[in-house]
Amino acid sequence: MTRFRFCLAVLLGIGVLTPIPATAATPSVAVTVNGTAGIATIPNGAIGLNTAVYDGNMNDTPMPGLIKAAGITALRYPGGSYSDIVNWQNDTAQGGYVAPNTSFTDFMATANATGARPIITVNYGTGTPALAAAWVANAANDGVGYWEVGNEVYGNGTYGANWEADSHCQTSAGTPVTIGSEPAQTYGCGPSVYATNVLGYLSAMRAADPNAHVCAVLTTPGFWPDNVTNATTSPQSWNQTVLSTLGARTDCVVVHYYPGGSTTAGMLTDPTGIAGIVSTLRGEIGQYAGVNPTTVPILVTETNSSIDMDTQPAALFGADMYLTWLENGIVNVDWWNEHNGASAASTVDGAPDYGDQGIFSSGDNGEPAAETPFAPYYAIQLLARAAAPGDELVTSTSANPLVRVHAVHRAGGGLAVLIDNEDPANPYTVNLGYTNFTPTGSPTVRSEERHVGKECRSRWS
Repeated sequence: MTRFRFCLAVLLGIGVLTPIPATAATPSVAVTVNGTAGIATIPNGAIGLNTAVYDGNMNDTPMPGLIKAAGITALRYPGGSYSDIVNWQNDTAQGGYVAPNTSFTDFMATANATGARPIITVNYGTGTPALAAAWVANAANDGVGYWEVGNEVYGNGTYGANWEADSHCQTSAGTPVTIGSEPAQTYGCGPSVYATNVLGYLSAMRAADPNAHVCAVLTTPGFWPDNVTNATTSPQSWNQTVLSTLGARTDCVVVHYYPGGSTTAGMLTDPTGIAGIVSTLRGEIGQYAGVNPTTVPILVTETNSSIDMDTQPAALFGADMYLTWLENGIVNVDWWNEHNGASAASTVDGAPDYGDQGIFSSGDNGEPAAETPFAPYYAIQLLARAAAPGDELVTSTSANPLVRVHAVHRAGGGLAVLIDNEDPANPYTVNLGYTNFTPTGSPTVRSEERHVGKECRSRWS
């Protein structure tokens, strides 16, 4: 039977730690942590979650407590492609549904109750710079960390696929495209039009708040439609065009990350490609925008596993994925979604998988009661216990690629080591060694046996 394991060890103080005996039949793996080799500092608002105005459970009474207990420090609103059809002032969505009690005021009540930092996506598709600027002015005291200009705007027909509302696009006859239609050919939808309009949004929003961080949408390196071009609307790639147009006004950028692994093993190895994605993004920012890429925050405002969404493998993927992005200097990662609803149900290792991209059940289509957490919730909770804002991620290595490891040197002096066993066949005894850190006493070991899986035998040396 396939089993996956997930453990967190928290080591405190200085001195000598008494080894925990290993089971002779259990294979071992060496894990090494350098307690002072800093990689990145955990920013405020790093561990995020999406919300959506069509989610009638978004602000249910239990939600603030559940979100806060998970250690989630950012909430994105108003939700994916809906962001490009929502009018925040009158709580409507052009061609869509807005659930009761999901207004910006309702959202902020939940965000304030949890202490999470808001991330807002303004309506680029059917909105205006003035509408966005009015939102910035209205939210002046709400602590919004970042403002995105539109959602996945490259899905507006520029490259064929057309799922994102964009009233800037025109048919060959020069008539604005009806929202939701999929014309055979569109004009004026390309990255140049988007980038030019972002400059207008940026000016209007900065007039409302000079300190507002206004982010442009980029394509994720290695994922469609990265580097796709066409003769009419995108003779250069999306990223090249957008960054070249924004130039020195490039403030922050946004990508989404939905790796396409079709097997559990493939999904679990996907985070190993994150370092390359970040390196490429920074290279493009430096080359095309002509600015120091280390000064431009990168956000991953949507992500989820590709399969096994509500079960142990997705939890393992989530914990590894979040910390891998943060190790590479990303300032925010937002899981999609708070509630999303069941799709195709299946079974993973005897556990039900509802095909639900939410971390909480919606309580319909055979799911458990609404607000029941799925496995990824517990992974986020566990990694948040390891990595608080201000803590420093430090280098760590594992002798077995199936045993993933991340380490955090806490601001108070302790060391937290998060270990994923992604081997479906074997438990392991971890021989944990470290340099520039000497623990004392017995470590605190946390795992989520019921929902994520447990097998954590360790020896410290």
